[in-house]
Amino acid sequence: MPAIQPRREFLTQALKIGATVALAGGALPCCLPRALAADAPPSAPDGTRQRPLEEFGYCGCECENQCNVYQATLHNDLPEKKRIADGWNQAYGVSIQPADVACDGCRSQTGRLGYHCEHVCDVRKCARARAIASCAVCADFPTCDRQLWKHWPAMRRRTAERRREMRQDE
Repeated sequence: MPAIQPRREFLTQALKIGATVALAGGALPCCLPRALAADAPPSAPDGTRQRPLEEFGYCGCECENQCNVYQATLHNDLPEKKRIADGWNQAYGVSIQPADVACDGCRSQTGRLGYHCEHVCDVRKCARARAIASCAVCADFPTCDRQLWKHWPAMRRRTAERRREMRQDE
């Protein structure tokens, strides 16, 4: 198995190769500029590609894999939507119908957000107000005491781990 090359070393080497090819009059393959882009996702310690922060919720949630509201929306799962609506109605004192349970993720451009994400989530509101991609990049994260972290400490731990991984890549 080949050794994993640090991201910075790879980018430096690739840029040197690209400059050499350009000076020699050759053209770079169309995919190479994307691979060399400064915002290319770094590799994880196991060598797999890390996904960009924008593919997660602001809190680090993988909506498509971890959110029952997103899954119920995706699969139009009416029994699950009823269970979710009943939970929201009880927890928040609202009257939501199962047909109104829909969420395309907290970064959704469709405007379809779950009740919690739209009306309750203090992490989403804060991240959007600060115009940051994730709580993992927020300077205040280590001391942040938002309600979401208190209710879901495992989510806070995942975000803290993502933050540590990102700092190792610098």
